[in-house]
Amino acid sequence: MLQLHTLMTCLLQYSQNISYTPVWLEHIFIPIVIGWLLLFGLFLWAVGVAFWEGIAQLKRLHQIPCDRCSYFTGNTYLKCTVHPCRALTEEAIDCLDFESAHGQLTTTYASADKSRKVMLR
Repeated sequence: MLQLHTLMTCLLQYSQNISYTPVWLEHIFIPIVIGWLLLFGLFLWAVGVAFWEGIAQLKRLHQIPCDRCSYFTGNTYLKCTVHPCRALTEEAIDCLDFESAHGQLTTTYASADKSRKVMLR
C-alpha cells in the first residue's frame, strides 16, 4: 500500500513538471500572432474610417446644385455664367444666385443648424 502511494505521488509530481506547450510556441509564435492580429485590426479600423469619411464627402458633394441651375452651361470653359470660378465646387452649395432650371427661383438661407431652401414666387 505504501509503495502504491509513493508511486502515485511520484507520477503526480512528474506529470506536473511536464509542459505540454513547447517553449518556442510560448515565447515566439504567440507574440507574433498577437502582433499580426493587432496590425490587421488597425488596418480594418483605418479602412472603416476612410470609408465613412468618403461617404460624408460624397454627401457633401451631392449638395452642389450647379447641374440643376439655369445659369449652368455644361461647357468645360464656362460652367456658370454668374460665378464661373465657384461652379461645381463646395463654395457653390450656398449660392444665392441659384435659379432652378425648371423656372422657379430659389434662395438658400444658411442657418446655424441646417440650411433650408425657400421658394420665391
